[in-house]
Amino acid sequence: MAPICANCGQVPGADATAGSPCAGCGKPLTLPDAAFEAPVVAAAKPLEVDGAWEAERAAKQAPAPVKPPGRGGRAIVAALIVAAAAAGGIFYATRPSEPSQGSTVVIKILSAYPVEVRIDGHSAGSTPVTFRIGPSSTKHTLTTTIDGTAVARDFVADHNKVIDLSAK
Repeated sequence: MAPICANCGQVPGADATAGSPCAGCGKPLTLPDAAFEAPVVAAAKPLEVDGAWEAERAAKQAPAPVKPPGRGGRAIVAALIVAAAAAGGIFYATRPSEPSQGSTVVIKILSAYPVEVRIDGHSAGSTPVTFRIGPSSTKHTLTTTIDGTAVARDFVADHNKVIDLSAK
């Protein structure tokens, strides 16, 4: 190895030897440390891994099993059928009833407080009032006075009705 100046770090010429003066600073040259070599360590016995641990680890890392297509589609169809049947039942139960031949139509008249009611000029009583008349396509006129104001409403007795005078 070539000597090197420890003071200025200058590398002297090829003929310089350890201990000779440095051409740059005049201090004695030193040899650099020998190259570091790591000691060789004998190979240790390989690590032993517990077989049960390896099996458990492999099971955790294995892909999840693929589920076959379930009954989700069938359940949705069944739910839609039930919902449609319920909607149909509600529609049927709340539709206006058509009177049969020879039957009567029920008319209910309501208001926020009692008022005298006249139908086609004839007294029908004080609200709430319920009366029955034969089904017809004839227009009837309901008249009353609410808060000093005359109110008239036309209706046809073709099916059961509720007439609320407090509704605007």
